[in-house]
Amino acid sequence: MAKIDFTKVPVKNVKGQTEVKNYRDYIAEQLYNQSHDEAGALLAQKIAQSTGETELSEDECKILKTLLQPYPYFMRTAFEELLK
Repeated sequence: MAKIDFTKVPVKNVKGQTEVKNYRDYIAEQLYNQSHDEAGALLAQKIAQSTGETELSEDECKILKTLLQPYPYFMRTAFEELLK
């Protein structure tokens, strides 16, 4: 399980400084567009409708990790930290 606020994701920029980014809509849309099953679509809707910290089950964490595999290093590692 993990709790993530998709509107406040800390990512490191090229200078090594941490910036807080809002990835809620981006991640929700990407997940919804790439989902092959109902679980992914439901998670996308859950993220899109979130208003703060959102609790994710172990299965939802796995879905999110799978989505993020091909994403840029800075984004993938930021979410991996939040999913620990």
